[in-house]
This record gives sequence, structure tokens and C-alpha cells, in this order.
Amino acid sequence: METNRLIFLGTGDAFSAGGRYQAAYLLQSSGTSLLLDCGSSALSAMNRHDLPPSQIDTVVLSHFHGDHFAGLPFLLLHLVYVEPRRKPLKIVGPPEVEERVMMLFRAMYADSAASPLPFEREFIEARPGKDLFLDGVKIESCVLPHHKQPR
Repeated sequence: METNRLIFLGTGDAFSAGGRYQAAYLLQSSGTSLLLDCGSSALSAMNRHDLPPSQIDTVVLSHFHGDHFAGLPFLLLHLVYVEPRRKPLKIVGPPEVEERVMMLFRAMYADSAASPLPFEREFIEARPGKDLFLDGVKIESCVLPHHKQPR
């Protein structure tokens, strides 16, 4: 029997309104662990719930607002210094995901970003209308408005 577990690590906005952490959802399924979004508080939320970040196989970024991906440099450093990682990490996101993630990593930790990480990162671009299948998980990409446009 397949076991699926979805853990809401953060459901808050960019300001962590109401004390809620920024966007991060951990999907644990038979044989894989996927982090959907990685706001700046994602690592704190995982530590608070004793969820080891080293078990994450894939990080999926919905978009490039800071409250959805600014925690990725912290996660990368954690996987270098706290729980040394050797297996590859998949990072899925909108077009230019590799450039945007590495630009943020360099901006936050230039010295660490200048050295090769001890694990591979596989960057995968998600495009609307083209489904991805990763480790038995189907990822559907589509364009959604983030907020109502003023009239």
C-alpha cells in the first residue's frame, strides 16, 4: 500500500502574517520526498518538526517571489555543512530556474557559491501545459494569477 503524507510547513504570506511561516509544503510518498516551495522559513519549520532536510529528493518552486524560494540558499548550505549530502538534488521551477537560484545563492553567500557543492543539482524547467513525472510524482504546470489585478 502506498503511503502519502503532506506536511504544511508554511502557509503564510511574505510577511509571515499571524506567525505563519512562509510557503513550504513537504510531500512524502513511497520512496520520495518533495518540497513544494522553499520560503525563507522552510528550514526552520523542518527543524521545528524534526524533519531531516537531507531526505528531500526534489524541490519544486512555483514562482520566483522571495517567500517561495528565498530559503533555498539556506537549504543548500544545510546540505553541505549540517547534513552532508552526496546524492543529487532535483530543483524544478519556471524557465531560468538554474540562473535564478544560483543568482540568489551568489547574492546571499558569495564565498560558498563560488565553490562547487559536494552534490549534483539537476535543474529542471517546468513549462505550462507540459506535465513532468519525477520519482512517481506527476507535476502539472500552469499559469495562475498571483493576485487580483487592480481595475
